[in-house]
Amino acid sequence: MSTPEIAKALPTDFFIPGLDPGFALVRAEDLTPRLIPPLQTEGLTLVTDVEQRLRTFGEWLGVRQTRLWAQGVAFPTVLCVADDVGMMSNHLTVCGKYFLSSAGGTRVRNRYAAAGPTVDGLTPDKALIAYLNDCAARNTAPLPVATEDVRHLPFVIEVKNFGNFYHFTKESFPLLTLVERYGLTGPIVLATGSRAQAAGFVQNLIDTWFPDLVPRIEIRRGWGNYGRSLVALDTAHFRYQAALVPGIEAANDPPVARDPDRRGVYAAAANSFEEPVDALRRHVHARIGSPDRKRRLYVKRRSDRVRGVLGEERLLDRLAPLGFETVFFEDMTVREQAATVASAECLVTLHGAGMTNMLFVPPGCLTVELSNCQTLLSRYGDFNPLALSAGAFYLHAFMDHDFPDPSALPIYSKHGLRGVSMSDFAVDVLASRIHAHLVPDMAERALEECRALNSEGQADPLREALARHETLIFHDADTHVWHANCAPTPEDTLLHLRRALHLAPRRLPLLKRAMTVAHKARNNAVFQEALAAFLQAGPRRAQAFLEEKGWSAEGIGP
Repeated sequence: MSTPEIAKALPTDFFIPGLDPGFALVRAEDLTPRLIPPLQTEGLTLVTDVEQRLRTFGEWLGVRQTRLWAQGVAFPTVLCVADDVGMMSNHLTVCGKYFLSSAGGTRVRNRYAAAGPTVDGLTPDKALIAYLNDCAARNTAPLPVATEDVRHLPFVIEVKNFGNFYHFTKESFPLLTLVERYGLTGPIVLATGSRAQAAGFVQNLIDTWFPDLVPRIEIRRGWGNYGRSLVALDTAHFRYQAALVPGIEAANDPPVARDPDRRGVYAAAANSFEEPVDALRRHVHARIGSPDRKRRLYVKRRSDRVRGVLGEERLLDRLAPLGFETVFFEDMTVREQAATVASAECLVTLHGAGMTNMLFVPPGCLTVELSNCQTLLSRYGDFNPLALSAGAFYLHAFMDHDFPDPSALPIYSKHGLRGVSMSDFAVDVLASRIHAHLVPDMAERALEECRALNSEGQADPLREALARHETLIFHDADTHVWHANCAPTPEDTLLHLRRALHLAPRRLPLLKRAMTVAHKARNNAVFQEALAAFLQAGPRRAQAFLEEKGWSAEGIGP
């Protein structure tokens, strides 16, 4: 059966398991997702430019409030047999229709939303959503099960491309764990619509972790038809069908909606993993054994790419006393990379494909992603499934872009994905946050000591304690408020209040105090910075405060 091009496809050209014929489970299975502990994540907004910092903080707050579920989810991925499997325009098809599964399903939906036709006055995306809702209402029976042994058939695995370590390792490679799980005996086809050659890491990964499958694996490029074959069904794409994927509502409060719109797809992807991802983690750990020591790692790049880390050497100087060592993934085999991170107590690296190795860190490992606003807006959630599977603590450190204009937001299509630039303040905050995570009891005792001295109004002992504990508590906004409380001059008071605002831009008493002190000192820069944060946090309260004080939003006059 021929598949129409995306630009001419209709919602009925998308395959619906359970309604469309020619598709069955290899064996009867329970498709109920497994609820797991939620994603452990935190964000530090360390951007220099005030406007961009507030935007970054607001975007991150929105992520925390609307896109994080109360529990994580492990979605079953099950093996199915289809009468007609093909590759059309770099998308997997089943029985002549586009197949919604895993990351490939998200990509085809995004492409359809951008390039599909208008249907009955509806945009392509809305038309497809309406169709999927209708299918959910009609699809009330369990999936059919194959009546004969089909394990000898080809197993077709969709590959976006063979040049990106992250996409291959996270999306396609884990499906090889299904071969043993189902006892498959036939050929394994890694299929892509691209004509590009596979990068060297593809064969290295296969040789290292699945050497027994090497003789059975073949790579096929370009459009083609594979006939009756086996395919993996990621049930996350069909969470909107209650009869097919039960129990998902309990993952959040309010309950996870069954709406099949793309926002729901993104939310599910950011709070879950496909079970083969977790199976790959276990498979790799079984072959590298237990680490003999805990390591603190900074992953540096040797390659001279566009994305850089400006301020990196100062960060390394701050991390060195904490026992960090610098490593280069480029110098390691894939086995060495996995074994190295499996011993990590803390891992710090720039956002990029190398973070794929987070899948193999031990539970509780602090994994720090050096990031920026551009990454938050266009790439947030890519590595969440890996952090969930590993049980890692995932810290996003949002820095300046490595861009000439610190106030500009680079455009991906024009400037590519940018690296980061770290100010001295950003380095000090990040190093302190890492230090506190590694010795939490010590950090809490330091904060309690300073908090008590501040409450007692003991200025000199407080200054001494703050200086003694600075590298451990510098990341905490209270630290800088306490500094301001015992500062010897108005200039020092404003300096510390400004630092506190940087770390806690929505703390209303702090905002009011900063504006008041800045107004008295005739410091318009700090006044405007605090006002901008106040207007974002609570516009009505900010206006009321200005009216109460008789101040102008235009700032402090000469």
